[in-house]
Amino acid sequence: MDCCANCFGNDKYIADWITTFSIKTANCDFCGSVEVALISPQLLENEFEFLCSIYEEVPDGGGKSIIDCLSDDWEIFKGRDRLQSAQLLSQIIDDPAIVGKYYNPIALAQITPKEKWINFCEELVSEFRFFPDSQPDKEYLPLLFQHLEELLTSHVFRARIEYDQPFKKNEMGMPPPKLAKSGRANPIGIPCFYGASNLDTAIAETRPHPGNHVSVGKFKVVEGLKVVNLINPRSMISPLIVAYQQGDEDYLLQLRYDVEFLCHLGEVLSKPITPDVAELEYLPTQYLCELIKKSGYDGVKFQSSVGSGVNFALFGEHKIKPIGVSSHRIEALHYSSIKRVVD
Repeated sequence: MDCCANCFGNDKYIADWITTFSIKTANCDFCGSVEVALISPQLLENEFEFLCSIYEEVPDGGGKSIIDCLSDDWEIFKGRDRLQSAQLLSQIIDDPAIVGKYYNPIALAQITPKEKWINFCEELVSEFRFFPDSQPDKEYLPLLFQHLEELLTSHVFRARIEYDQPFKKNEMGMPPPKLAKSGRANPIGIPCFYGASNLDTAIAETRPHPGNHVSVGKFKVVEGLKVVNLINPRSMISPLIVAYQQGDEDYLLQLRYDVEFLCHLGEVLSKPITPDVAELEYLPTQYLCELIKKSGYDGVKFQSSVGSGVNFALFGEHKIKPIGVSSHRIEALHYSSIKRVVD
């Protein structure tokens, strides 16, 4: 029986590896994909044995199946049929018993990166603003950012609520330092360009009311922008590349906790924040974005909490050029809610 790249989810390393070393094209014996590149599952034995080695069996059944571990931590087998995935993994590592046991990741000897960040945020908000004791390692974090580098070459949109008349094209950029308010990615007095991947998301990010008029500027990227993509780090980091390049279990285990940490940063940057607590809640993300800026990046890409697209916080506008502006009247808004029972 042979497998294809579709059996494993979206892991780029597996997809490239199968494309490179496949010697035939046919229908997949596991997921049923039609006319795809195929390989024997046993050819991935070394990589998957190495990957599974960072998990330890939990005798009392308190952990997760190995399929869930690989899906939750690395998005391998994510969205795929569980039975087919279990059969495939059993053939890859020639151990049918592994799919019937429960596992947890081996614990780190030291505090995890996510725990360090949470402690730092609490100290930054309520104890020490400028000289915190628990600040993250300024050499360690940029090494993680390298995993999430992305070159932005498409258009970006920026919206502003109008007051008397539409804004002109040359008025749609960053505010001058004296007018720069505190934001998710910037402290007061240090301007930042907040944009979105599409017009509707740009408008939604201004939080307009029905009857408001909003100007939306369209900007062309004239030189590729190197950004840190914090939307879904799990989809961008393949543990099997580490298995191939490093061959170090401690390194791979550390990476597993690093990925969890990077996902947490993306969630923090994207979560909705109400105006009454924004000043304090923005402090950790301002620190994060300034460190990204200091590391030589042009900006940050993160999920919008109010629109269907994605957001960009750019630290400068010398690589983008306004090419047009349009005015929009807000007709209606849509709200959704989650019920919370109170006494």
